Amino acid sequence: MDHVIYRELKDLNYLDKYLLKALNNSGDTLIIRGKEYQVRIDGSEILNPNHEVDLNYQIVENENGYLLAVNDGRELPGPIHLRFNNDQEIQLTDYNGYIYLEEKDRYEFMRMVDRENGEITIDEGGSYLFSQLDMTESTVPDVVFAGLGGAAAVLLLVYLLIKKRYWFW
Repeated sequence: MDHVIYRELKDLNYLDKYLLKALNNSGDTLIIRGKEYQVRIDGSEILNPNHEVDLNYQIVENENGYLLAVNDGRELPGPIHLRFNNDQEIQLTDYNGYIYLEEKDRYEFMRMVDRENGEITIDEGGSYLFSQLDMTESTVPDVVFAGLGGAAAVLLLVYLLIKKRYWFW
């Protein structure tokens, strides 16, 4: 029978493969409560219990929003659910979530913020940015679209003046 196990972050801040395998086999849910946040890991969602989890997270403010490093960039065993306490100055669920892709050197939007229940679901280790700014980059700059639109308008005008000159008489 599945049940919920509660632990304090000060007692359990690292989940090794043996604990993750036990959670996976039992299907139990583990909730680790800390001062600033709580982490929920559902045993039935664990895909690879060999990927261990470091639960010490720090939120750092920068010019674009708030950074959160998860598991030092290492893979996670499955999705983890973060809920930040209401007494904190910021509420990350009010922001858009982005993961930093090192190989592309840019941020990618992630649908990981559930505003209804106040949880953030993370399924990859790495560096996350929570921002109210749009951090995604268009693959084609807006200047190119504006230039193409302007060129099309000029060509249309030239066509009308040359081929349909009697329209304006």
